[in-house]
Amino acid sequence: MLFLRKVMNEDVDLLFTWVNETTARLNSFHSAEIDYEEHKKWFDKITNSTEQLQYIMMCDSEAIGQVRLLVKEDEAEIDYSISEQYRGNGYGKEIIRLVKETVRSELPHVSKLVAKVKPSNIASISCFVRNQFEEKFQHYEYLMENFEPCPQEVKTEAESSGGGVKILCLTNNKNTISLFDWVDKRCKIEIFSDRLTIDILLYYRPELVISYNYIYLIPKECIEYMEGNIINMHISFLPWNRGFSPNIWSFIDDTPKGVTLHQVSEGLDEGDILFQRRVEFDSDNETFETTYEKLNDEIKFLFQEHWDKIYSGTWKSYAQKQRGKGSSHTISDLKELRKQIDFKWSENISEFLKRYKVTQMKRNSYRYGEE
Repeated sequence: MLFLRKVMNEDVDLLFTWVNETTARLNSFHSAEIDYEEHKKWFDKITNSTEQLQYIMMCDSEAIGQVRLLVKEDEAEIDYSISEQYRGNGYGKEIIRLVKETVRSELPHVSKLVAKVKPSNIASISCFVRNQFEEKFQHYEYLMENFEPCPQEVKTEAESSGGGVKILCLTNNKNTISLFDWVDKRCKIEIFSDRLTIDILLYYRPELVISYNYIYLIPKECIEYMEGNIINMHISFLPWNRGFSPNIWSFIDDTPKGVTLHQVSEGLDEGDILFQRRVEFDSDNETFETTYEKLNDEIKFLFQEHWDKIYSGTWKSYAQKQRGKGSSHTISDLKELRKQIDFKWSENISEFLKRYKVTQMKRNSYRYGEE
């Protein structure tokens, strides 16, 4: 059974260990390692405070994580963390659920809960969104007037032992949360936003890894360990526009546009294709922003349509070379493009292409004059 209890004097060392865990510091706005004497002063202060309330989340007799509420008048700010050994079991979502229940019963004057989360901490953002928090300017917010008790999720022994995740979801962009929330309703997942290592895979033991808007290259040893069970979601019609900013280059190079699910290999976006779809656009009525959003919608639909095969591993793949040589671009290509002609995501694509054509003509004319 999961519940929150108020912090006790005996918890000082436990909290010191948790606050200095590497992942906890990376996700904190104050990432420096905490000195023990400094920690003790802070601990003494909060144990005697009416404005800072500290709780430990328990699973029966095991301490799972901590949450602190900073109360100011009718508002309470949430700061929480889950112990490293218990991550990957959905406890982040559960601790926020318990906070809402605790505030309702113990702090009836509080009408609003808020949380500040690093944009890179997609796992925590997902936990708040799944607890009906709404994104506001630089924070997430929940109005207690919307409170409805939610049943506690019942976990099997395997689920609560750390690891055994069905799907490990790699992402650094919150526009992936809606899809991963959809997947979470169908199997056990963990959202991960840092660099993937073999140790992470050994801890979570996923049957499948999904990479979607993930900024890090996946190491060779991780690819080999998963034996073809890492799928990347790429918003281009592979083999065209591998690499960075495929949406932009598909218009500049006038190449096929679309979305692709493919196996991850050592070469960037070069793995075998599982599923893909062409997407057509009218550049006179589109911007880079609107096409990016539509491509992300399309790739989510494609994933959902083929979910049964993805979940069961019964897909059939084929090599990209069957589609032709294709094209690829690096982040350096994008930087060079911006030196030549800058643009905004909100710019009409046809208007941009006209400017780009003029810029290229001038560059070619200059080079011809030099020769």
